[in-house]
Amino acid sequence: MRGSSVAQHRIPPVYACYCLRSLSKANHTYVGSTPDPIRRFRQHNGDVKQGAFYTRFARPWVMDMLVYGFPSKIAALQFEWSWQMPHVSRHLRATTTMASRAIGTYTGRSMQPLFPATRKQTSTSRRGRKKVRWRSSVVPEHKIAVVRALLASEPFCFWGLKVVLLTEYAYGVWHYMASQAQASTQTLRPSSRITQRVLPPGYPTYTCDFHGVLGTATPLSVSSQARYPRLPEAGTCSAWQKKKRAPESLLYAEQSAWAEPIPPARDAETLGLTREVLAQAPSRADGAVPWAEMPWNEAMTAAAAATSSPQPCSLCGDAIEADKPLTYTRCPSITACPLS
Repeated sequence: MRGSSVAQHRIPPVYACYCLRSLSKANHTYVGSTPDPIRRFRQHNGDVKQGAFYTRFARPWVMDMLVYGFPSKIAALQFEWSWQMPHVSRHLRATTTMASRAIGTYTGRSMQPLFPATRKQTSTSRRGRKKVRWRSSVVPEHKIAVVRALLASEPFCFWGLKVVLLTEYAYGVWHYMASQAQASTQTLRPSSRITQRVLPPGYPTYTCDFHGVLGTATPLSVSSQARYPRLPEAGTCSAWQKKKRAPESLLYAEQSAWAEPIPPARDAETLGLTREVLAQAPSRADGAVPWAEMPWNEAMTAAAAATSSPQPCSLCGDAIEADKPLTYTRCPSITACPLS
């Protein structure tokens, strides 16, 4: 008889959340998580069998970005769900002050979502009953805005997460949102969006690898005479960009709650992606990202190497069982108490 997978669970070297963008449907994205980004990407494009059933109609796909460094598989699944469902996630709520805390608020968060639902999906059950479900936007720019808000929200902002931008377009949108919201109080700053706790220096850490997740993509070549590169996505636009206004559901929110604006177009000039900005994109010295070599928890590795005796929990004082990774998590203050 096969034993429990939870009892025999082991954390893989890498567990990442990713965002795919369809090349056949310009405004369609897919968010998922995987311990093997390369194999999962090939499954989505149909190169490898099994899995990726719901993405077969929007092939081919390109992977825009990856978020990795999660302390456990469950932590990655929590981040993935919040990325997929920002309109119902409790981590993406508008903050409130202590003096004006309304009913239903907790930890400085209100009932107002940062990213309200923008569309509704109607389905009919076998018994003929109609179900209406509200959904969040799947526009690529919207997904990048959501992940930036998640990286500034607790508890994710204290997990030491890292971001890899795999396309010039994703880097352009990321750069646009960061540069256009410098004066905002809700952008990625050295403090948490919710409780204003100080974040680690240099957060968030992100790099660019324009060779793609497979390492076979060719980066855009920009001539010395051209100021802006020609992005393949420049010929497409979302419904928001076509109408030049936000959906009505967002107009009733508190200034859309999240202050970072979405770019009105997808060309390099609108994104501010000049030849100089593209050349200064942060990248690894050795090029491609070595997925097989990234440790899932540097604090746990250092603690296990320092001593062979069980480490005490920084909260309750009990011994931590290193062979049961689902029973402990990484502390935000890893310099003082790495495990709890």
